[in-house]
Amino acid sequence: MGKSFQHEKPPSRINLTIDVEDGGAIKKVELPLRLLVMGDFGSEKSDVDLEDREPERIDKHNFEGVMADKNLKLDYTVKNRLTGKEGDELRVNLNVDSMSSFRPEEVAKQVPELNAMLAARGLLQDYRDRLVNDKQLTKELEKIVKDDQLRNRMLGELNKMIKDESNT
Repeated sequence: MGKSFQHEKPPSRINLTIDVEDGGAIKKVELPLRLLVMGDFGSEKSDVDLEDREPERIDKHNFEGVMADKNLKLDYTVKNRLTGKEGDELRVNLNVDSMSSFRPEEVAKQVPELNAMLAARGLLQDYRDRLVNDKQLTKELEKIVKDDQLRNRMLGELNKMIKDESNT
């Protein structure tokens, strides 16, 4: 009976080997994969010539620290889907100090328009949680919804709270 496929070792994406003579016999020795990446990845341009630059060792243990030290920034323009207007663009300036900077909630915190929406969402969630347990609050909100003057006053207060929340 043949060997089961379960016992086969799947090939790695990159295997570097070298033939080494050991006591008259040639054996294959696997070499570790090492990469050298060159470029200006920081936010400031370097005046140091390329051949004079010192290589910086980056591994899984110091990757986040290197990102933070480089003061990385992303500046670009995207289609503004918040306004609904065709051709509207939104300027985005992101500070990147770790891989977690790419999480959606972290990106949203750095875009003022999205941050305001997050603040409004948090306030609405607070209201929803209170509505579930508070009958008096429910009655007051029903009264506000029915009265235009009270509703406009509450919208003004909510907008003020959203601005305050997004500034913190």
